[in-house]
Amino acid sequence: FCHKCNRKQKIIRNPLRYAYGYHKRNASRRGIPYYLSFEDFKFFWAILHPEAWKEKKAQLLKFNTRKIKDRKCNYEIDRINEAEGYWINRLDPSYTNIALCSKKLNASRSWNYRKKKMDITVETIKYTDFSQKMYRSECPF
Repeated sequence: FCHKCNRKQKIIRNPLRYAYGYHKRNASRRGIPYYLSFEDFKFFWAILHPEAWKEKKAQLLKFNTRKIKDRKCNYEIDRINEAEGYWINRLDPSYTNIALCSKKLNASRSWNYRKKKMDITVETIKYTDFSQKMYRSECPF
C-alpha cells in the first residue's frame, strides 16, 4: 500500500486507536502532559459519550470529501484546568480534568485562556518596574 492507502486502512481497521494516537501525538507536540491510556480514552468516548463517538467515527471514515473542514468532527476532548494535562478517574468520572466540548467552545476557551495569560504577564512587567531598579543600582553616581 502507498502511504495514503495505508493510513486509510489503519483508520478503517480501528478508528478509536487511530483517534487516540492522533490525540496523544498532538498533545505531546504542544508540550501538554498526557496521562490517558488507551483504555481511558476508550472509556471516555465509547462508554461516557457514545453518541458523540458515533459522529466522530463517521467523520473519521469520510475519505471522499474534498474540503477538510467537512471531515472534522464537532466534538473534542477539552481540559477543564488548562494548567494540567489530560487525565481521567474511571472510578469516579466526576473527578477528572477532561470533558466533551464542541470545537467552537473549545477554541473560544483556549483563546480566552491565552489572552488572560498574556494580560497577567503584561501587568506584571508593567508594575514591577524591574529594569529601572537595575539601572539605578548599577549607576555609579
